[in-house]
Amino acid sequence: MELAKATLDSQDQQRSHSASADKKAGDKNLSALYWRLLSQLQASLHNQQILATFHERVAEHFAIDGISYAAYPQADLLLIGEQQPHQAAYRLRARDDDFGELTLFRHKRLLPEELADLELLLGTLISPLRNARQYQNAIKASRKDPLTGLGNRMAMTEQLEQEIAIANRHQRPLSLMLLDIDKFKSVNDTHGHQVGDQVLRQFSDLLGRLNRQSDQSYRFGGEEFVIILRDTEAKGAMVAAERIRNAIASQTITANQADFQITASIGLAAYQSGDSTDSMIRRADMAMYKIKNRGGNDFCCAENTHLIHSTGE
Repeated sequence: MELAKATLDSQDQQRSHSASADKKAGDKNLSALYWRLLSQLQASLHNQQILATFHERVAEHFAIDGISYAAYPQADLLLIGEQQPHQAAYRLRARDDDFGELTLFRHKRLLPEELADLELLLGTLISPLRNARQYQNAIKASRKDPLTGLGNRMAMTEQLEQEIAIANRHQRPLSLMLLDIDKFKSVNDTHGHQVGDQVLRQFSDLLGRLNRQSDQSYRFGGEEFVIILRDTEAKGAMVAAERIRNAIASQTITANQADFQITASIGLAAYQSGDSTDSMIRRADMAMYKIKNRGGNDFCCAENTHLIHSTGE
């Protein structure tokens, strides 16, 4: 049963809430809670911590069982506590910017006077949640390559650290693929950097289409790209490398009315006990340069360097 659905606007909240809190001075507990929340919620830039603090404080006064928050535009649902039949939903807005929907859950009906008090307290969430969203957007931007839209080297390193921890903890396979576009310097030298940038963008799009759903692509730097292969041992990584190598070599990239037949040198490294991000990248890099020194358009696995693949070309 939905009891309420309304919009809370930060401008209205800022003008009215401090005055409302003081008007309710007769309820010293509510006034103290308002000012306490106003201070404590500003201490975090993470939605989960902000909502957990709010829920903990408000539950003491109103027996709120749970809070859910769907942040726009992703609409990823974050739930603190438990969902219950009775709920009150609010759309949060700051300066005409809708940035999420928050729902309160309780096992029994919320009375009108309780809703009025809760709406007063909900105003303390608007600025912290908006600040958290801006912070998370800035973090995401700092981990994204602006040219291709892929994750950058920082994002790749952080993700690889997590994947290594999972592989080590659960004894699961993990492989790393490092790709370098062959003779890319000649594209820039002959056609200019704008054309080179178009080639890089199309190459990154191609990798995205070739990846399995569980694979993640990153621009490592320049014309080098990395693919993290989850749950993939060395043999499986070699199968993936040949599939990707062949698809790249078969693809014609058109940029500024010029056609390019692109190939790539590919190095592979499979996770070994005790590996770090640096050691896996180093082994994949060494394997890739073995191919680069042989003319490119091939792959080599660091764990099987005596079995360098040959395209027969």
